[in-house]
Amino acid sequence: MKIIWVGLVFLLSGCSSTYNLVEPGQVAVCDLYSVKPSIRWSEINKGDVRLWTVDGAQLESIRFISGIREGVSIMDITEEKHETPFRANMSESELVDAIVDAFSLSGAQQVKARDLRPAQFGNLEGFRFELGFMNEDGLNKEGVVIGTIVDQSLYLIIYTGTKIHYFPMYASEFDNIVSSIKIQKNH
Repeated sequence: MKIIWVGLVFLLSGCSSTYNLVEPGQVAVCDLYSVKPSIRWSEINKGDVRLWTVDGAQLESIRFISGIREGVSIMDITEEKHETPFRANMSESELVDAIVDAFSLSGAQQVKARDLRPAQFGNLEGFRFELGFMNEDGLNKEGVVIGTIVDQSLYLIIYTGTKIHYFPMYASEFDNIVSSIKIQKNH
């Protein structure tokens, strides 16, 4: 089965696959913000990507992608460098298109984005949209993407899960995590 997201690529490439436990309470995600999960999550991270899961990344996960800079691929998920590079002046619609393209390049099928709208990212202005797609095995999945641009860098939080059972099971926890975003004082 082909992995759909960055964050799992390093698991397959021989890097450490040790998960750490994330307990409920305020957790710093990066230098920009922290969140407050209300349940335990397992976490693995590499560089600017942190992946949280409860039941396994193929079933559900939250990915925190921090500080994508000008010229860097938005998702950087394939060996082929066809992904759209981030530009600080991209419109929200262009960002959605780039994320949909990255999903498609990773093997997701019938990727559809919907309901792009403004959203708060802590006390910052951001955007939010939903995704629907199938993995290579034909399993229907849902997703939510929330993001913001700060100091010409892109920050994304992406929640995905199987359409039946796992996505709805943790959707309210994801919304609570997003609602709990606290921006560090210097931003």
